[in-house]
Amino acid sequence: MWEWDSSLYSGSAEYYARGRIAYPDAVADALVAEMRLDGSGRLLDVGCGPGSLTLLLANAVEQAIGLDADPGMIDEARRAGVPNAQWLHMRAEDLPAGLGRFRLITFAQSFHWLDRPRVAAAVRGSLPRGTAEGEAEIYRAAGFAELRRITVPGRVVTRVADDIVAAVFSLSSSTPHLFGDRRAEFESDLRRLLIDTSASGVFSEQAREIVIDLWRP
Repeated sequence: MWEWDSSLYSGSAEYYARGRIAYPDAVADALVAEMRLDGSGRLLDVGCGPGSLTLLLANAVEQAIGLDADPGMIDEARRAGVPNAQWLHMRAEDLPAGLGRFRLITFAQSFHWLDRPRVAAAVRGSLPRGTAEGEAEIYRAAGFAELRRITVPGRVVTRVADDIVAAVFSLSSSTPHLFGDRRAEFESDLRRLLIDTSASGVFSEQAREIVIDLWRP
């Protein structure tokens, strides 16, 4: 059975916000409309990273709480200085942790890292009436129902070399610490490859569509 490795994203937090393509406003618009978010209630974003989704939704709720197992991610999120956002360094498996009830609980590209049955069961009790592969069965087993799927179309994003380098170092498979004392050498090789590919240093990336699955307790 896979177990959490605390070094999984070690050193990647400072690259994450720049390297990962930001969620478009259309994601927040879709959630606000579907969940009828009106500035009241509370949001819990599980596996929040540097707050990529938490911060996008913070204005739509009274309080937003971002939770992540990586301390570097939490430090990055706090730098945003959003007054109604709170950041917790803890594992999702420790929920519900006395955090109370939430109007909306989100997992933005994080559910696959978790003990999914355990976490799904834990968060269901934190919602007003109790939200990849195999996820549907796990949510149903935890007592969730009424799946609704929202799709936000992909878009073309213009990026520069620094963005691409940051994207590479933001991945769990290529976090800076994995390169040891050869990190600088790897970055030099990567930048040379990017220059060879585009002398202007400008790149176009086709971002994938974003699929939002909504589960209700």
